[in-house]
Order: sequence, then C-alpha cells, then structure tokens
Amino acid sequence: PAETGLAETGGSSTTPYLVGAAIALLVVGGGVLARARRRG
Repeated sequence: PAETGLAETGGSSTTPYLVGAAIALLVVGGGVLARARRRG
C-alpha cells in the first residue's frame, strides 16, 4: 500500500539545536578564516 505524507522529513525536537550548532560552526570557521588571512 502507498504511504501518505512521503514528503515529510521526520524532523524531531532536536532539529533546531542541530541547525543552531551548524550555524555556529560556520560563524566560527569564518572568523578563523578571516584571522588567518589577516596574518598571512
């Protein structure tokens, strides 16, 4: 039988925390890259 709701991602209550951590890592990585370019 075909299932309904196949487009659902199955996101849980921890999804916002994972997204926040990913954004934080991007910001930190950008800061490190900017400092490395200034030194060099």
